[in-house]
Formats: sequence, C-alpha cells, structure tokens
Amino acid sequence: MAAVAVLLYSSFVLRKRTSRKTRRSIRRARARSTVKIAIGERVRALREAGDLSRADLAELMGTHRTNVYRLEQGRRSMPLYQAIRLADALDVTLDQLVGRKTREQHETMDAPPALLRRAERIHRLPVAQRRAILDVIDAYLDQRSPTRRR
Repeated sequence: MAAVAVLLYSSFVLRKRTSRKTRRSIRRARARSTVKIAIGERVRALREAGDLSRADLAELMGTHRTNVYRLEQGRRSMPLYQAIRLADALDVTLDQLVGRKTREQHETMDAPPALLRRAERIHRLPVAQRRAILDVIDAYLDQRSPTRRR
C-alpha cells in the first residue's frame, strides 16, 4: 500500500514539475513516433514485396543495414535526400512511400467516360458557375434520393 502511495505521489510531483511546454513537446514526440512507425511498416512491406533483404536495400540506398532496420522499427527518421534514395530503391514515389495517394489513384474511377468528360468541363468553369451547377445537381439528387420519403 505504501508503494502505491509513493508511486501516486511521485507521478503527481512530476506532473506538477513539468511545464505545459514540456508536456506539449512530449505529445508531439509521440505523434511523430507514430508517423515514423507507420512509414517504417510501409518500408518493410515494400522491401519484402520487392524481395529485398535489409542489406540489399541498404546497399541501394548507400547506407548501413542497421539504418534500414531502425527505419523499419520507427526509431529513425531520414533526411529528404535519403528518402528519395529509398523511394528510388523501392521503385515507388515519395507519396507512396509516406502513404499518400497519387493523383492517378484519386482519378481512377469506374465511371463512364462521358460522365468523366462532363465532370472535367464543370471543373474548368469559374468557381461561381461551378457552385451553381453543383447546387442544381445536389438538389436534383436529393429530390430523387431513394432514402427520401414523400
């Protein structure tokens, strides 16, 4: 019981002694580490999909295999030039490396070409006209929606 009281008191004292700025920097560091872990998992998956060992990837990047291991574990960040080398070695874009969708992935839709052409024409209109057309389309679709009851 005394050990629990000491533990509670020490955590209370530590909380009191740490400034708001320190607590904020700790939260930011945790957020950065989750990003590093996610990128590391992606790097490992890409490396294994390319049938590369850590040593092979390190050689292609011009670094040591322990750096690749630390990167995959989320314990290491890398400068931009090294990220470019990594993306080249894995034959992916930087967007794919960090998990962002590329423009082509956003644009691929299973829509008829005529609909895509119309959408492109609407997109080229001035903003005010585009909003007006989209408002009309939304009103029509809301009116025809199967969830709407009359």
